[in-house]
Amino acid sequence: MTVDTEAFANVEVARVRDLARRVAEKASDVVLPPDTAAMERHLEEGTRKLRGCCYQIVLRSVTTLGGHPRRLHEWVRIATGAAERNS
Repeated sequence: MTVDTEAFANVEVARVRDLARRVAEKASDVVLPPDTAAMERHLEEGTRKLRGCCYQIVLRSVTTLGGHPRRLHEWVRIATGAAERNS
């Protein structure tokens, strides 16, 4: 299943089972930008579109942090917050 929304343009949403979806974010979209603004918008809009569904948010394989050593901690905080606000 693909969610047709500009905010999830770089996020693949795959149907896992009838009631569950998996959101796989590209690692490069998370670790390479200079700030987290775009990532926050993507996660917020995507979790809003999936409201009422069971889903998991997955960060694809990361090979570099692109000079942002705290970025994974920030991603977890942002993804968790978006999921909580839009559950």
